[in-house]
Formats: sequence, C-alpha cells, structure tokens
Amino acid sequence: MFLSKGSFLALSFLSGARLNTHSIISSRCDVLTFNRLSVFSLPKCCVRRKSDWNRAISDAEKLLGHPNIFLPLQSLPGDGMASVIGGMQKLVGTNHPLLKITKRLVYNGQKNMQTRGLIMLLMAKLVTNAQTTTAAAAATTRLRNARMLNADAINLSEDIETNQRHLATITELVHTAHLIHKGVVNVSELIYTEGLFLEDLQFGNKIAILLGDYFLANANLLLGSLRNPEVVYMISGCIRDFVEGEFVFKQNLKGNAVPSAATTMQDWEIKTYYSSASLLANSCKAIMILGKLDEDSQARAFEFGKLLGLAWQLFTDTQYFIDEKLHPFGSPLDLISAPIVLHLQKDPTFIDCVNPKGNTSDQVDLVKDGDALQHATDLCRNYVQNAVRQLHYFPASDVRTALVNIVCSLQI
Repeated sequence: MFLSKGSFLALSFLSGARLNTHSIISSRCDVLTFNRLSVFSLPKCCVRRKSDWNRAISDAEKLLGHPNIFLPLQSLPGDGMASVIGGMQKLVGTNHPLLKITKRLVYNGQKNMQTRGLIMLLMAKLVTNAQTTTAAAAATTRLRNARMLNADAINLSEDIETNQRHLATITELVHTAHLIHKGVVNVSELIYTEGLFLEDLQFGNKIAILLGDYFLANANLLLGSLRNPEVVYMISGCIRDFVEGEFVFKQNLKGNAVPSAATTMQDWEIKTYYSSASLLANSCKAIMILGKLDEDSQARAFEFGKLLGLAWQLFTDTQYFIDEKLHPFGSPLDLISAPIVLHLQKDPTFIDCVNPKGNTSDQVDLVKDGDALQHATDLCRNYVQNAVRQLHYFPASDVRTALVNIVCSLQI
C-alpha cells in the first residue's frame, strides 16, 4: 500500500517546517585500526564546482528505470497509517523528535534520506556487469555445458535479482527502524516537570518504539526469506552495532552523546561505523554474496560501503558550520560532530565550552576560527577518493559512474 495524498499531506503538515538535511559503511574490528589509503586523483566528475546530490540521485533513479520509492511507511496497513497520523496530532507542540523523523521519511525533496536502497540496487547492477568474472557466471556456464534448459538459467538469474531487491528493502527498513528508535526521548521528571506535557512525550515514545519494532519485524521476515545464513548474520550484526554505537561516548541527562577532553577522531570513526556505516558496508557485501561474486569483490564492496558511510556522516557534520541557510542560528548542535572533535583534538581546553548548556554561537565561532573545518574537508576528500578507488575494481559502466557521482557529491 502506498501513501495516499491525504496521508502524505497530513504527515508533512504535522511534522513542521521543511527539513533539508542528509540522512543519517573485514571484520568488526577493522574500523578500530582504520588506516587511510593513499590519495589518488579523482575523476573529473569529482572536481566539479559544486556538489550535486540531487542530480546524482536523480540520474541513478533514471538508470534503474524507476524512482526511488523505498518508503517504509507504505508497508503499514490502512488502519496502521491512520493510527500513526492520529498519534502525530497529539505530538504537535511537544517538539518530539518523532515529528521531524516522520517528516524526513515521507518528504522526497532536496535531501532525500531514502537512498540506501537505491545504492544497494546499483551495487546489484554492478554484480550483473561483473558476471564474466564471478562465480555466478561460472555456475551459468556449467549449467549450459550440462545442456540444461535455458529457462532454468533465466530463473536462476531472476532469483538472484529478487533476493537483491529484497535486501535493498531490508536495508531501508532496518535504517528506518533505527531512526525511529533514536526518536525516543528521556522523559525523566527531572527534565520535564509539566504533567500533561510529560504524558504527551511518553505517548510519542510508545509510538516510536512500536513503529520501529514493526519495521524491524518486517525486515527480519524478509531477511529470513533470503535463506542465506551468512547474510542473515551480517545484517543482524548491524542491529547489534546500532546499540553499541550508542555507548561509544558518554551521554548527558537527555541521552545525547557528549565528548571528553580525550576524545579523538578514532572515537568518531568508531561511533560513525557502528551507527551508520556498518549497515551500508555489510549490505554492500551482502549484495555481492547474493550475486555469488568472489571474496575480493565482497571485500571491496564492504570497504566502499564503509567509506561511503564515513564520508556521508562527515559531510553532514560539516554542513552545520558552513551552510547557515540549512542550519540557522540557534539550531541544535551535535556535540560529537567531526569539526568539534577535530578542534577538541587540537585544543583540549575547548572541552570547557563544549557542553549542552554552553553558548552554541561561541562554540561554532571557535571551530570556524580554527583549522578544524579544513581538516574535515581534507578527511572527507580522502574518504571519497578511496571509496571511488574501490569502485574502480568493477568493470566500467553507467552504473559505476552513477555510484561515483553519488560519492563525489558528498565532497565538502
């Protein structure tokens, strides 16, 4: 079931003002010893005058022949959607995070969050283009040598494509469930003293928990249908990583992560890997496994997804400091964003200014006056370059170019 026009408008209205922001890639220990690869020259598409995420996503959708419509909310039954909308109405005026999250899930605008499924389908197309050097191609050849029916070979190909499409949906569902669960707020009476307001927030938390669990249940149902224990283990591990990512940094009373004087960029990389890059990395690798590609292809796909996730988060973190239109004065500041961690790493005394009650304007000005933004730009460029390098392992094609364009659009 797809969202009706009325449901879409209702959710868009209830979730407030238009939000333009990015969504929030070996073994689990690889990220702990993450070493940056040597830098090489970017293709021309990566050195254009301005990043163009919109165009890159639009071109990729055209290449696949259909728009990117991975809307997890469309999996809700009719009465379920009505219940969600009714619940949203009760949250208006509470500033509950679930309002903004819902807006970001249904709004298909300049900063479309729902691109993970699209990236998975593009990776699946890479598998198709690389079949001449994969185990899948060898299996097809053996079938033909055995003089089996052509229909059997076609069915095998269709089965692989179906599983890969299911995995793309699973990736979106798991990511969406994670976002919604992160919308649960601490409703301690030490923070909110007004009884009625407290009850509304508690109601919002119930919706967030149940809705997130519903998406996870659907993801697990699809995951089991793949009938591939290795893929099931990998994607399940991503859910575990989400939990571990919440405890990399200490948290304040409201449950927001806060740095310490000893915080380094390695801590930021670990946190980012667990919170977002792990799902991208393991999903990209799973696409290769379902396509029966060799271990080298799987490793490169994993590394590509990890680097893409790191670059994506670094780009998002930096926008707060360089794009005043998207982040006007007074917008909430992520205290563990990359520029703050980079500045803190160079000047540990900055920790005195970095606290939830500190002056956001002062914190931003101090970061801008230093060289943290330049370091963040260089690091993002490094992630992008090495992500593109992983793609060059696969045969040249329009699909590979589309992926390169998406990665390059994240350059700061």
